[in-house]
Amino acid sequence: MAEQRHLNNAPIKEAVIEIRTIASDNFEITTFDSESSGFQLDGYSKKDILKSREFKFTLKDSDIENQPTEPQLLGYRYCSNDQKYVVNFQKTAFIFSRLQPYEDWDTFKNEAKKLWDIYVDHAKPLKATRVATRFINVINIPLPIRDFSDYLTTPPEIPKELPQSLASFMFRMVLPDNDAKYFATITQSLEHAESNFVPLLLDIDVYIQRQMDINKAIWEHLDNLRVFKNKIFFSTLQENTLSLFS
Repeated sequence: MAEQRHLNNAPIKEAVIEIRTIASDNFEITTFDSESSGFQLDGYSKKDILKSREFKFTLKDSDIENQPTEPQLLGYRYCSNDQKYVVNFQKTAFIFSRLQPYEDWDTFKNEAKKLWDIYVDHAKPLKATRVATRFINVINIPLPIRDFSDYLTTPPEIPKELPQSLASFMFRMVLPDNDAKYFATITQSLEHAESNFVPLLLDIDVYIQRQMDINKAIWEHLDNLRVFKNKIFFSTLQENTLSLFS
């Protein structure tokens, strides 16, 4: 496994902080619409409307008829003026993302907290039900690859009786921390190869799922989840892998 340390060029494609909530009875998601309610978000000028659509299928005279329903308003997405941050305000969710290039945890968390405070002030959620942070990493492994164990501590293994070549793979597991308080969903997959490298996706989603009050404990959980995420990241990769982006 690799030694834990700060990486100046971490392979993070997207970092996410997600807080799921129970909405107050009188809350209307249009509160976050800059056009209908006059809501303004400093530094975030581009707005998208989030909608969902359901389809109902009925069997009539041996034929299947598709009956689409009216789109339902989910919420609003605002993108920062520099296109590095994206925030989703939904009736039962606050989702905040940092796109490449990722800077550091404190900068990311502080921007998220600023927007979360705005969400709480307007939506007044009753409880939080899930607190999570997710880091999607893309590691470009140079070709040709002699052995995946040079890069991963748990590489894919091909039975000896089969051809020893690999076009793609996907590996997913869910595991708790030592106290079974936090959980992690870890996904590894091999993307389509480019001319001289192949992208390896390492997706780490760490979370706590239970009802909790809307207070500073949410951010304490997020700090703990980040520690758990780092342990997984460095335990998954070989020291040799870090040289690709350190």
